[in-house]
Amino acid sequence: MKSYVDGNAQAIAKAFVQFRQIKREPFATKSGIKGERLVTTSLQQNNLLRQTFYFLPGGREGISVVTCSAPAAGGESLDALFEESMRSFALNK
Repeated sequence: MKSYVDGNAQAIAKAFVQFRQIKREPFATKSGIKGERLVTTSLQQNNLLRQTFYFLPGGREGISVVTCSAPAAGGESLDALFEESMRSFALNK
């Protein structure tokens, strides 16, 4: 997981202008799925965005990535909502 998130963080940093990593930390769902959360800001199509990427094991390719995006200005106000929503994340088999 760590190397996958490392690679994605590097790719995102190269792809987007004004990229800034705000934080990276462990994350777990209510059912115990453990992964990582990466919070960034970057300029995309003339909009400064705050994005939270959730990296979780599972899925066909081995890792699922869910991205939650908001305007950077005030976007942190949605962090708790994004986190609570992702805590209920589950993969259907």
